[in-house]
Amino acid sequence: LGAVFEDRAHPRALHVTEAEFAAAGCTGPATRLRPAWVELLAGLEAAGEVMALTRNEHAVLEIHGAYRNVSARGPMGLVLGGAIDLRLLLGNWSGALALEEPGRDGPRRSLQVFDAHGTAVHKVYATPRTDAAAWGELVSRFTDPAPAGSLLYPMDLHEPGPSANETGANGELVFFEPDSFYAQVDPATIARKASQFMRSTVQI
Repeated sequence: LGAVFEDRAHPRALHVTEAEFAAAGCTGPATRLRPAWVELLAGLEAAGEVMALTRNEHAVLEIHGAYRNVSARGPMGLVLGGAIDLRLLLGNWSGALALEEPGRDGPRRSLQVFDAHGTAVHKVYATPRTDAAAWGELVSRFTDPAPAGSLLYPMDLHEPGPSANETGANGELVFFEPDSFYAQVDPATIARKASQFMRSTVQI
């Protein structure tokens, strides 16, 4: 599913965020990571060359290099690694996942960071030059025991969405806890909807 769902439009078609779509396993196995942002970024140095990706609605920036000289000044994160020279607003980072998406030449591994709206704000991809053992050790070290599908996001970001305790005609994508500002997404429902969506949009 990975190649099909790279575009942000596909999660939107299911009325879920990018984070929830990935956490549900729609792009491949997902592992939730602990929000120790500076330590996580610093740990990437051992993996060697990676590809840093930042995007918005209008542009995608991809840079190959190493994460070195990682530090933080208040909410601002700094990466001064030569080719990869970043200023990151760590205060806006809300959650992160390690993903393995199916690729033509094997699994495509990445670390993806999301803001409180469930939008991907920074991604790091392993490349053929990346130390696979170091990458795997980093993911293991920062794995959060909470399931990836337990990510929470504000209810008003799910549009359209059912009112409290309602069920949509085709099965709800979210359900609301009583007196809670957050919506808990059902990963199995998202994965099922994604599979249906793929079959309806991809012609073989």
